[in-house]
Amino acid sequence: MVASPLLEMAPGEPNATKSTSRRPDIQGLRAVAVLMVVAFHAGLPVPGGFVGVDVFFVISGFVITGMLARERAQHGRIRLGLFYWRRFKRLTPALALMVSVTMILSALALSPLGSQQVAAKTGIGALLLVANYVISSVTGGYFAAPAETNPLLNVWSLSVEEQFYLLFPGMLAIGWLVARRLGIRRPGLVPGILILIVGGVSFGIVLAGSWGWALPGVSIPPSFYSPFSRAWEFAAGALLMLVLSRWPLHSHRVSWLFALVGAVGIAASVFLITVATPFPGTWTLVPVAATLLLLVAGSRPTNPVSRGLSSGPMVRIGDWSYSIYLWHWPFIVLAVAMWPRAALVPLIAVVCSLVPALASYRWLEEPLHRLTSMSRPRAMALVGVTVLPPLALAFSLLIGANHGFWITSTEGLNARVELRLGNSEGCTGVFPSELPPVADCQFNSSAPGPPVYLVGDSYGEQAGDAVLGASIDLQRPLIPRTYGGCPFANVYVSQVALAAEGSPGCQQFVEDRLEWLEASPAGLVIIANAEFYFRDPAYSAGASPSTASIDEASKVASYVSGLESVVRRLQRAGHKVLVVQPIPNFRLDSDKESLQRWSGVGDCPMIRVLAGSCAVSAPDTLAAIAARQQPVWTATANAAANTGAGLLDLQGLLCPNGECPVQRGDVVMYREYLHLTVQGVRTLIPAFTGAIKAMS
Repeated sequence: MVASPLLEMAPGEPNATKSTSRRPDIQGLRAVAVLMVVAFHAGLPVPGGFVGVDVFFVISGFVITGMLARERAQHGRIRLGLFYWRRFKRLTPALALMVSVTMILSALALSPLGSQQVAAKTGIGALLLVANYVISSVTGGYFAAPAETNPLLNVWSLSVEEQFYLLFPGMLAIGWLVARRLGIRRPGLVPGILILIVGGVSFGIVLAGSWGWALPGVSIPPSFYSPFSRAWEFAAGALLMLVLSRWPLHSHRVSWLFALVGAVGIAASVFLITVATPFPGTWTLVPVAATLLLLVAGSRPTNPVSRGLSSGPMVRIGDWSYSIYLWHWPFIVLAVAMWPRAALVPLIAVVCSLVPALASYRWLEEPLHRLTSMSRPRAMALVGVTVLPPLALAFSLLIGANHGFWITSTEGLNARVELRLGNSEGCTGVFPSELPPVADCQFNSSAPGPPVYLVGDSYGEQAGDAVLGASIDLQRPLIPRTYGGCPFANVYVSQVALAAEGSPGCQQFVEDRLEWLEASPAGLVIIANAEFYFRDPAYSAGASPSTASIDEASKVASYVSGLESVVRRLQRAGHKVLVVQPIPNFRLDSDKESLQRWSGVGDCPMIRVLAGSCAVSAPDTLAAIAARQQPVWTATANAAANTGAGLLDLQGLLCPNGECPVQRGDVVMYREYLHLTVQGVRTLIPAFTGAIKAMS
């Protein structure tokens, strides 16, 4: 996503000077960045268009440092109150309007079974300047499938930028104050050192993540959303401003060279960086360095690139870029929610989003730019009028969605997506959040029989309700320890786009639970894993990071070995082991492909809920499913046979006569294309009871 494309000093703001108030090439550079991001979201062939966020972060560091330096030069100090008031006028009213409209449209276009709650929570986070933290917890990875259904995903970068604004001016003020107190003749030296330290630490965090090092305290939110791993980009722009103020560019030839290299760097970022590139990481240096070069070249705009960026159309798009940024993504998400199978919907939505974007710019942003002075009571009233209505709408949407809007048909749909055992009791985790606790979450604990342990990923979690029913029938305590997104096997599995973050948490989970099980009383360990990691090219797997591959045969082989490894280790500790075959599911080779053809209760827009037209459908027979899943089914069966573990295959129950019905009578079996509903899982209690009894 893009960061907020701020004006260096908006026309009409006090203390703007003719010589420094505006650099048209910067507006043109903003135009390039926002067009990159919009094209990426519209599905156009610009795989690295999302790096527009990095361009904007660098520009913001450069622009804000220049603004604060001029403030100090003119008034001898930084007037923080005035700075924050300008930032509020520039950013918040337009954001509040967009959030308000999005909340209203989400009430009709999104599902009350999760999507509306995510939108509402993100809207609240956006207005409280913590959207990046909220998004990381409710949506997950930026390139993960859930991100495509969050209409306010784009505000994560705005929150990161606002967090930068909260801290950075104070740091500069302290640096200049220290320089003055120490009598340093170059006042920019101390702030520059402070910026260099902060930027160096931030870049060190990025490198550590790229190299797979775990750093305590910075793993949440994931580094893509984290201000800790983005601060160096702001710092790079800030340092450049301080350097140029001391040593301005005079060489015409250097300006040409920097402009051409910078333009090539931006183009290379767009086409060489993809969602499979670990990001932010070392590749982030390319768009950051390119932006720095273009900013230097633009300080002496005699080159053709800077002149092109300074052209009228580019400057105008740059002026509009904040509004375009705010409105394009909600329109895409809401339109796709209503028409999920229409290929041109994202592009049409982008075009339609220009109407509110330009209206917001013309009748909201520009008038507020011209608003110069205001009494404190009127200013506080403006803050309240701006922030409170969208907060009220977001809270109303959240509360209404949580209660199904008190509509009978919605309440019935909510029953179909009831929380699974591990989720409802808070004893499961979802990668990359913290591991679920090992000391809590024991069920039927007073039962006299030997314990039943349940481990695995989300398939382990979904089995919990069936295993609990079986453990009650057999009078055995149940202790689930599952972690969504991480299969329980001694195998390196990582989403390629998040390779720097993906494996350490999963490896920690497996090792942590193995050590805990080795120290626990002997019982039966049930292992239930999903299989899509080993056929989805977005995931790599192998015996180690160095041998990880996206080749399906290689991944399946590594899974066999890894599953056998953990089974034998558990058996040496005195446990019996029951391996559950991955259930037949309707996931294709990627989440995106699956979402495009799956029609489920959790994806049904509210407007269709009210119309009673929320059909649940999936087109595959068992034969079609087996064509995708058979390699992992065979591998799982081989691992169980090679180790003497039990094997529970649920194909016959879920797909009788070669058909895999999504609904049986009043019971909806599948909640979406990958997982069963709680009601569907409970129909499997007899199967688990029999399998556990046979292992006794």
